Amino acid sequence: FDLIPLEELKRPRIDILASLSGIFRDSFANVVDLLDDMFERCANADEPIDMNFIKKHALELEKDGVESPAARLFSNPPGDYGSMVCGDIV
Repeated sequence: FDLIPLEELKRPRIDILASLSGIFRDSFANVVDLLDDMFERCANADEPIDMNFIKKHALELEKDGVESPAARLFSNPPGDYGSMVCGDIV
């Protein structure tokens, strides 16, 4: 996939975070990889930061020393498919 050029998009690129279930993460690993690649490309696009909030926030996170500043997809640890709430309830 290619990024839609800003001229065609006619608006800034917005930034999002996604919380994925373990089932989705494992069942659609190829989709997760494609989405992660798109976020990386957005973060590295030659675009002004006032029109690309993914890039703007990734640069800020990089400056703060975050290891993967373009990461926007989050999930439970591998092998965990629940909400991780049960372990916290006594």
